Amino acid sequence: MEKVDILVNATFIHEKPTGLGVYTRELTETLIARGRGVKAIAPEFYCRENPQIPTIKAPNFIAPGKGFINNVSRIIWLQFKLSKILKKYGQIALFS
Repeated sequence: MEKVDILVNATFIHEKPTGLGVYTRELTETLIARGRGVKAIAPEFYCRENPQIPTIKAPNFIAPGKGFINNVSRIIWLQFKLSKILKKYGQIALFS
């Protein structure tokens, strides 16, 4: 497993990011440019569109703004699957 210093929660980035999504994208790209071991947890579409950013693929349904059922699914995924991902990488920082 490669060295990961910082794990970024980019699951809220959608196809047309604004505000926090733009900030997260810019922060992630800056940290990578400075040589930090960064990995983003991001929806599949983001991983395809940004192959230069090391990512852990998350399902597209967890992107925000897709209705009530998707919001509930997102919360469940973040509470259960994200915790398993964090355990896999051990002691790291998670931005969200």
